[in-house]
Amino acid sequence: MRQTTVCFALLLLASLFACEKKKLGEQCVKHAECGNEQCITVVKQRVCTKECHADVECGAELSCFVAGSAAYGYCGAADKTSKRVGEVCENSSECDHRLCVQNLNAATGVKEGYCSKICDNSKDCGGSKECGSGIGGSVKFCKK
Repeated sequence: MRQTTVCFALLLLASLFACEKKKLGEQCVKHAECGNEQCITVVKQRVCTKECHADVECGAELSCFVAGSAAYGYCGAADKTSKRVGEVCENSSECDHRLCVQNLNAATGVKEGYCSKICDNSKDCGGSKECGSGIGGSVKFCKK
């Protein structure tokens, strides 16, 4: 009986001092640190994240970034020093949402790029931009 009481007391004490899981967007090292069990590198730093299809799914302070050729992105903090959606770019690392869409200008034969972001529908793009498919056909992005 005494051993059971001691074990119960230790379990109770451990639960009182259990570490809280980190929130979306907070820096992390391991998956286990995060409330949603996902710790990956998003825009140069490891953060607790989740899958997303548009910025609105990430909350007010975070953005949805392209995740390679996957059909979704990951939430992370936008790089405020990078080019914004719609600005001219040559590669994705220049853009705040890490997506540079390259189109071939039929008249000149020259590739022209612009920063974009992934989206679920045209409301996610704002203004006169539309949300359309592209990137391997699996991810939709804001078109110029």
